[in-house]
Amino acid sequence: MSLANQQHVLGIIGGSGVYDIDGLVNKRWQKVDSPFGEPSDEFLMGELAGQEMVFLPRHGRGHRVPPSEINFRANIDARIESRGFIIGAALAFQLGVGLVPVRKKGKLPAKTVGHDYELEYGSDRIEIHVDAISPGDRILLVDDLIATGGTAEAAVKLIEEMSGEIVECCFVIDLPDLGGRKRLENYGQKVFTLCEFGGD
Repeated sequence: MSLANQQHVLGIIGGSGVYDIDGLVNKRWQKVDSPFGEPSDEFLMGELAGQEMVFLPRHGRGHRVPPSEINFRANIDARIESRGFIIGAALAFQLGVGLVPVRKKGKLPAKTVGHDYELEYGSDRIEIHVDAISPGDRILLVDDLIATGGTAEAAVKLIEEMSGEIVECCFVIDLPDLGGRKRLENYGQKVFTLCEFGGD
């Protein structure tokens, strides 16, 4: 099946929790064709808080796909990769500041510094270019979605290791039942979100 003609309000790629979401009704799993091979899983489609949604568990149901075996090209074909860059670029333009991409291991072209962090199914690593942040730089951390908060927390720690100062962590969507916002706040971070989708 191709999703080209489907009208879903919101698409989310994620790790822990996206394959078992409380409050999601009319749930169905749908296999999606990709010219780049098999995606990490079928799409989970349904309705949450009155909104039609589609989810892709990046590591498969039950975290059966380790990070080294994810077919990123197939997932990108689903139009759900690096959404935070789109939002961050628009914000950087409006604020008149630079944009620093934070990416998974091996995705950035030049020399990087990284931070390893633990996941339910193993470990992962995020990286920033070594010359992207100078000591004392004030950083607005931006992404489209906060779920469990593991990657966001790792990004905060990496920026702190580079002597940057996090001003605020901003997200378009919060999934509060997964605890990511509280995780960042317990770590001492200020968090802003535009909307949230609870499980009730």
